Amino acid sequence: MTHESDATTNNFYAKDAGRRVSGLLRSWNNGVDTPWSELDGVRILDIGSGTADNYVWSPYFARICSVNGAEVTAIDINPQIGSDQRLFVNITTDIVSLVAEGKFKEHPLLKNRKFDIINSTNLVGINRYLGLFDEYDKNCRQKGTWRKFTFCDFEEMLMAECETLLAEGGILDLDDNLFTHHLKYNGKLLKRQNRLIPFTRCNLVFEDFHDIL
Repeated sequence: MTHESDATTNNFYAKDAGRRVSGLLRSWNNGVDTPWSELDGVRILDIGSGTADNYVWSPYFARICSVNGAEVTAIDINPQIGSDQRLFVNITTDIVSLVAEGKFKEHPLLKNRKFDIINSTNLVGINRYLGLFDEYDKNCRQKGTWRKFTFCDFEEMLMAECETLLAEGGILDLDDNLFTHHLKYNGKLLKRQNRLIPFTRCNLVFEDFHDIL
């Protein structure tokens, strides 16, 4: 049974993802407001996409892009379920372990591929996921070792891995829906910390998201 508070939360995060899609499209298109229909054929990688197993962290960003024609690859530590398994290419893995070993870009479903937009929401950056290292630290303890990098170190390592996957003229945003920590335009890396992204304001109603909730 879904409680009203759950539905409200779902609605909030779905709209939040919609604003993020619009903002990234606008940035990717040199500041021009761009309709979602322009996502058709765009190659997108969503890192830490979330899954439908978690009503808060469902893959709203990946869903919006996919149902508008984008070629989406979603990577998360938890598997996708239901219709999400058919909406996008799914990679289920511990992102931290791949990055720490320098093997993120070498994953069989990522190797030799290029993406127009690489996105990550609430994984690293200002609103980073505080449990990001839980699985990695657990495995370290079992091996009698310890993690030798910080959040900032990990963010830099992830950035380096992702840069090789970015297509010519692509955009890379590894942060949350309000601030951008790393943004890359047309092959030139810009680092802008604590700078508000000029997201397009979206007057969206609940019905706009019936296909992605």
